[in-house]
Amino acid sequence: MIIKATIVAFFIFSNPFLIANCDLGTLYDGYKLLSLAPGREEQVLALKELQASGVVFPASLSATIHKKCDILVSPLQMEMVLSVIKFHGMEYEEKIPDVGQFIRSQRVINGTNNGRLTWDAYYTLDAITEYLEAQVAQHSQIASLINIGNTFENRNLTLIKIASGPQPKPIIYIESNIHAREWITGAVATHIIDQLLNGPDAVMQSYVDRFDFYILPIANPDGFEYTHTVDRFWRKTRSSTPSPIGCRGADPNRNFEAYWMENGGGSADPCSNTYAGHRPFSEPECQSMANFMLEPEINNNIVMFLSLHSAGQYLLIPTGLNEDKIPEYDDYMLRANDAALAHTNVFGKNYTAGSIYDLMYPATGSSMDWAYLNVDASFHVTYELRDKGQYGHLLPPDQILPSCVEFLAGFKVLLSYL
Repeated sequence: MIIKATIVAFFIFSNPFLIANCDLGTLYDGYKLLSLAPGREEQVLALKELQASGVVFPASLSATIHKKCDILVSPLQMEMVLSVIKFHGMEYEEKIPDVGQFIRSQRVINGTNNGRLTWDAYYTLDAITEYLEAQVAQHSQIASLINIGNTFENRNLTLIKIASGPQPKPIIYIESNIHAREWITGAVATHIIDQLLNGPDAVMQSYVDRFDFYILPIANPDGFEYTHTVDRFWRKTRSSTPSPIGCRGADPNRNFEAYWMENGGGSADPCSNTYAGHRPFSEPECQSMANFMLEPEINNNIVMFLSLHSAGQYLLIPTGLNEDKIPEYDDYMLRANDAALAHTNVFGKNYTAGSIYDLMYPATGSSMDWAYLNVDASFHVTYELRDKGQYGHLLPPDQILPSCVEFLAGFKVLLSYL
C-alpha cells in the first residue's frame, strides 16, 4: 500500500565529510512525486504524451497498463497535469510533497571513518573507493582490487575479489548500481563485502572458505557520480549519443547483447531512460563487464550471477524477452521462492519471485540475460530491493541497514543451494 511520504527532519552530526545535498535538492524544489497506475491504454498514452512533451519527468520507467508509474511534476505544471489526470479518470497518490526538501533530508557522506562505513547513510563514489582500498589494505591475504575497465569519462570500474587460499573456488559474481540512482544497491553490496571481511556472523565468514567472491559495487561510476553532483534521478551512463538536443547516456541494463531491442524491451530514443544504445555494447562499462566474465578462469567457475537493483522487492529470473519459460524455470523458481520467504521473514517485507517479463515488463539487453546466455552458472538472478512504492529510488537512510539484513537472510538460502 502506498502511503503519503512525510519529511522527517534528521540531526546533522558534526562530521566534516557530511554533505547536506543542497544543490541536488535545489533542482527539484517544489516538485511533487506522484504515483499512478493507468488501467486503460488511453491513460497510458496520456501519460506518455506528458512525458514526451517534457511536462512531467518519469521517476520510474514509462507507464504501462496496470503497472505503477512515478512522475515528477514541477510546481508550474501541477495544475495542468492534475487536470489531465482528472480528465482521463486516473487516480494518483502524492508520494513526496516536496522532492527537493526530501533529497536534502538524506544523509550522504564523502569519506570513511578510518576505512569503515556505516549503513545509516549513503556514500559518494570517492568514499566507496576509499573504503574498498582500506579493506584490501586491512585484509590483503584474502582481498584484492581489480580494475576491469574504464568508463566513458575514464573512471575505473573497480571490483573487489575476496578469496582465501591459492586454489580457485566456485565464484559468486555480484554487481550493483548499474542504474545510477539506485543507491540502496551499492549500500547492500558494500554491506556484503563488510560481512565477508569484518562481520561477526560465522556463517558469512565460512563462505570465504567455500567460494571466491567477485563484487562490483558501482557498475556505473559516471552515472553514480552524476546523481551525487547534478541530478539525483539520473539512471543511465554519461556517454555521448546521436541526440540532436544533447541527451546523454544509455541504459546499461539494456545495452548487453542479449535479445537487444527485441519485443519492445528497450528504446531507440537517446532521450529515453531505457535507451539501449546505438548498438549492443556501445557502453564501455557493459563491454568491460562482459569481457571480464568471459575470461576463462572466471567463466569456468561462476556458479551464481547476481545483479542488484531497486525497487519493487522482487527476485527476477531470466528472461525479460517474453513469457516463454527457460528450461531451468522450476529449479530457479524453487530457489528464488525459498530466498524470497527468508527475506520476508526478517521484517515482514514481502518479496516476490518470477521472471522479469512476468513480474515487470519486456526488458531486453540486461546483464542477467546476457549472463544467462553466456555464463554457465547454475543460477542467475536480479534483485529489485526495497521498497514497493512509498519512496522508490529515494529510500531513506534509516532503511539501509534493514535492507541489508533482510537481503543477507535470502542470500544465505541461495548459497545453500550451491
